[in-house]
Amino acid sequence: MIVTGKTGAARGGAVRVRRAGAPVTETGGGTAVVGGNGASAAGGDKYQRILDAAVEVIAENGYFNSPVSAIAARAGVADGTIYLYFKSKDDVLRTAIDRTFDKFHAQVAERFETV
Repeated sequence: MIVTGKTGAARGGAVRVRRAGAPVTETGGGTAVVGGNGASAAGGDKYQRILDAAVEVIAENGYFNSPVSAIAARAGVADGTIYLYFKSKDDVLRTAIDRTFDKFHAQVAERFETV
């Protein structure tokens, strides 16, 4: 997959993601359908299971001792399924970190609004 642009996804904007040579359908709200195969780039159960599994496997084994196959097995998906959502193991980890930070930032901003 290739991220071709990002327009405020953390604030509900659209993210444009595609596999090389695949069309992009923007759905807004941070979700893009990749290549018309139904794989959601920023939502869905498999997507979240992969992110959760990556965090668990990498925390247990370290980044370099965590093959994509171990992440896939923990998530309950085939190895190739990970590449429908992410371009590499690095991309999976970065996405997990970004999403966690975005949630944290939203919570902090919400708390500051009440002060």
